[in-house]
Amino acid sequence: MMAGWYKTRIKGLLASKQFSEIVNLDAKPKSLIKVLLGLLYEKDPMISWRAVQALGLVLEQRAGGEVEVAREVIRRLLWSLNDESGGTGWYAPQAMGAVIATRPEALAEYIPIMFSFVDDPRLTTGVLWGMAEVARKKRALVQHYTAEILPWLDSPDRQIRTHAWWALYCIDPRLVLQVEASALGGKIYWQGELVSPAVLQQAF
Repeated sequence: MMAGWYKTRIKGLLASKQFSEIVNLDAKPKSLIKVLLGLLYEKDPMISWRAVQALGLVLEQRAGGEVEVAREVIRRLLWSLNDESGGTGWYAPQAMGAVIATRPEALAEYIPIMFSFVDDPRLTTGVLWGMAEVARKKRALVQHYTAEILPWLDSPDRQIRTHAWWALYCIDPRLVLQVEASALGGKIYWQGELVSPAVLQQAF
């Protein structure tokens, strides 16, 4: 009953973008993490995206950046991508990116594992978003993926090419100087909303 109450409460807070309230809820960090992992499967994509953001915030601010807690979360996310899990963790790559970004150097071993899913068309966007998250915190850890990300700029899928642009932009804006951000056509999750690349370009 208590777990159900927390899920309803957290889902409502995600719907209204009240991230600080989620972080400060009177619950154990692991309980919050469990609920947020479950909300990655919501039918409403915006709830799932916000759960990704909240997951990173809880790990960083409530779990004190504890590496072992983060490792356990990543293991659960990887399991969700396993056929034997019985579910499909379509938001697992971006959640991995958010988690790795909380302690990028300590969790760097998971970056190549996350990137290994980039060729799955159902996960490409999430992987590229995750790479951007890590790059924003510690670009040196993902710079050597530049050559592998660049071809995705030519994807016929506007979300994929938009997220390739974002990953490269976060690694080094000079990599995409010749790309017209306003012409990419996709949207990127940023601070609770889906925004255009041009908006992010102006923000950084």
